[in-house]
Amino acid sequence: MNRKKKSPITDWHDVVGDKYHKRREQRNQRRENQRKSSKYSIALQMKPTKAEMIVDDMLAAESIIYNFQKPFYSDECAYIVDFYFKNVEGKKYVIEIDGEHHNTPRQKEYDKRRSMFLYARRNCCVKRFTNEEVFKEPEKVLAKILALQPRYLQRTTI
Repeated sequence: MNRKKKSPITDWHDVVGDKYHKRREQRNQRRENQRKSSKYSIALQMKPTKAEMIVDDMLAAESIIYNFQKPFYSDECAYIVDFYFKNVEGKKYVIEIDGEHHNTPRQKEYDKRRSMFLYARRNCCVKRFTNEEVFKEPEKVLAKILALQPRYLQRTTI
């Protein structure tokens, strides 16, 4: 009888080890986070809040170069920020417009962790404004943003 010999390798882990398998799982998880985040980012861009629309209009009127609803990815999470820009010195800034749900202790802790992540991993300074500030004193909000010295679009005259 011709019987095939069984391979001494019985499992994939025996060949490459757990280290490779963990890295592959992490990569797949990161890709899944990016996919979910990009869909969520697109949904947010389609439905910005009223306060975000006001800030968006103010920044556009000032010809400031910025990204609206920019996603930031890492191995363990994906964060989407409201506004992101670099100033003339190359410093990175994130502008967050916080609604009422940001007043809960749980959300405050989440925002704190998120701000620490953005500073530690992406070197971004996070500036937060509430919806009330944007609605009641939009000029002050714009002045605080302009104090960060954002880069402007090149204006040409004909």
